Amino acid sequence: MELAKLILAGYEANIMSLGKWLNPIYAGKKSLKILGGLFGGGKNKALDQAEENERIRQAEIDAGYKKIEGIFSSPERNQQIEDFIGSQRGLLQSDLNREKGKQDRELKFSLARSGLSGGSTDIDQNRQLSELYLRGIAESERRAQNSGAELRSQDQQQKQNLMSSVLAGGDITTGANNAIAMMRNNTALARTDSTFGNFDSLFRDFGNIYKNSRESAGERKANKNMNFGTLFTPSAQQGGQVAGGI
Repeated sequence: MELAKLILAGYEANIMSLGKWLNPIYAGKKSLKILGGLFGGGKNKALDQAEENERIRQAEIDAGYKKIEGIFSSPERNQQIEDFIGSQRGLLQSDLNREKGKQDRELKFSLARSGLSGGSTDIDQNRQLSELYLRGIAESERRAQNSGAELRSQDQQQKQNLMSSVLAGGDITTGANNAIAMMRNNTALARTDSTFGNFDSLFRDFGNIYKNSRESAGERKANKNMNFGTLFTPSAQQGGQVAGGI
């Protein structure tokens, strides 16, 4: 009887002890790890390794993102784009100035042919030409800024492509080198695609003035020649003798 009581008491003590270990609140994470090692150590080790691999992969992705972002958003790249905009502005302004000089000469000659130099028409036409020139300056700036915006847009697209490559497991160093190469390529393409000239369309209305002036001058010359020719017709000679008393 006493032996049975001792065995029963020992059994109850073991059950209570095991219950404490199985209770997460009592045992905590350490006890769960011990139990995991007792009942499934291989699976727990594989899970830990998978978690570590994912941590390393995520750290590499974050590092790749930061490196690529740093290249495309660097002060050096921003300065390159600003220099590109300035270059575009200078080329456009040079083309506009060349067209303006051409228009100045055309207007001067057309006014002279029409005998309007120095008058109110001269002043009005030159005022209109100056206003168009100012409009051309604003257009030059707009085109230059648009070229810079297009270059930035191309950079953003290339940056997203490279980040997608890193996310898929691409090498960080390769991605960084590709970023530099792509930026250079974007700048070269932007220079090639830039549209210069076409400022002659800005002064198209003045082309009609020049055309009308030339046509009027031609008509006056033709009329003068025709009138001069009538002096040598028989009727003109007879009239001349009568009028001149010769």
